[in-house]
Amino acid sequence: MGITEISYYVIPGLKIKKVRFQRIIVAIADYYQISTRMMMSKCRQRKYVLARNMCFYILQKYFKMTLSEIGRAFNRDHTTAIHGIRMFHQDRQVNEQYEKDYQNIKQLLELRQHTELIR
Repeated sequence: MGITEISYYVIPGLKIKKVRFQRIIVAIADYYQISTRMMMSKCRQRKYVLARNMCFYILQKYFKMTLSEIGRAFNRDHTTAIHGIRMFHQDRQVNEQYEKDYQNIKQLLELRQHTELIR
C-alpha cells in the first residue's frame, strides 16, 4: 500500500499541511482493538466491516479523498467505498453504540490533530 499525503481540516480553523491517511486507519483499528491488517483485509466479519466503513466515511468527509482513492487505499473498487459509506450512515441510525463510537473517534482524532499542532 502506497503512502498518500493529503491536506485536510478536522477542526474548523486548524490546518495540518500534510498527514498520512494511515493515521486514521491506525486510530480506528486501535479504538476497536483490531489489527490494521485485518481491517484492510477482505474479511467480512462485522467488527472489521464496521471499522472499515467508518474509515471510508472519515476519509471522504474530513480528508476529501475521492471514492476511487479510498478504494485504492483499501485495495477495493470505488463502489465498495460507496456501499460502505451508505452502510455507515444506516448503521449509525440503528446502532446507538456505533454512533457513540464514531463521536469518540472523531473527538480522539481532533485531539490528536491539536496535539500535533502544539509540538
